[in-house]
Amino acid sequence: MSRVPKRIYCFRMMNQAGGLVDVSEVMVAISDVLSIGESEITLFEDVVRIQRFKDSPAGRLYHLARYSPGTQSSTLTPKANGKLDTEGSLGAPVGKEFKTGESYMLINEHNVLFCGHGLTYQKCAGYIFRLIKGQKHDVVPMTFHPSSNIDKVAILNAQGAKSIRLNVNAYKLSVPKATTGWLDGVLASVGDEVKALICKDPNRSQEKSLEDMTIALEIALEGNSRATVESKDTITDLANEVLSDDDSPVDSFTIMTRDGTPITSDDVKLHSTISVEKSGTSLDHVQIWDAMVKYFEQLKKQKLLEQ
Repeated sequence: MSRVPKRIYCFRMMNQAGGLVDVSEVMVAISDVLSIGESEITLFEDVVRIQRFKDSPAGRLYHLARYSPGTQSSTLTPKANGKLDTEGSLGAPVGKEFKTGESYMLINEHNVLFCGHGLTYQKCAGYIFRLIKGQKHDVVPMTFHPSSNIDKVAILNAQGAKSIRLNVNAYKLSVPKATTGWLDGVLASVGDEVKALICKDPNRSQEKSLEDMTIALEIALEGNSRATVESKDTITDLANEVLSDDDSPVDSFTIMTRDGTPITSDDVKLHSTISVEKSGTSLDHVQIWDAMVKYFEQLKKQKLLEQ
């Protein structure tokens, strides 16, 4: 048995208008009456379900699991003789499926602590919506919005930004989207240029060309000390907009401050890092749940849930 580092992130559940959404009570009611099998929801090729749950003083804790029906694992022959090894594949035992991911949540009103292990928070938000709707309760589409790590935001505003590097999947840029700010406008222009380049070859599939391509865009001061005050203020404002734009297609970013401090997309999300025992592909859910309850109490004591 080994140990792996995992992060617990702090999210707020919000509707499309930006209002807070509280599903804590309805999730308790639903999980109380449904069996594990009855909690299964098909999301594209995956099936997600509530594997187990537990109540705590901080709120109900959930362990979600996902599987893809019919998944097979590739096999090979260890220490094979010769130059050729015939590879094969094996499915799960009869009556079983391979678990392909899991996640852990603590839900308290609109606050959600989340730890993912092959199951993203976006898919979990979709699962919760489908589960509640399927049980005939009133519910609106919701998303998990990350709470900001105010320490990192304070560092940015104190030191100022020197450069901003954005990484975004090229296919996302090809999808039409209303532009609501400078970032959307810049990314849309870049996406148009890339599509125009690919379209020059009529035999090249635009979708196939874009799906595995990442575009990096960097905005930086020309020099550090000699840059104008206006330029310094502008790039710091742009950096703050990157931090606050939850709906942008950017997959990751790195902001370098003028003092040389890197701030990444993961850094600015309020989180705690823990070490968890791992057996096979599964994590110890008890350790994660205990860490979530402890972290929630820390956030509550520091009034970070009230930001």
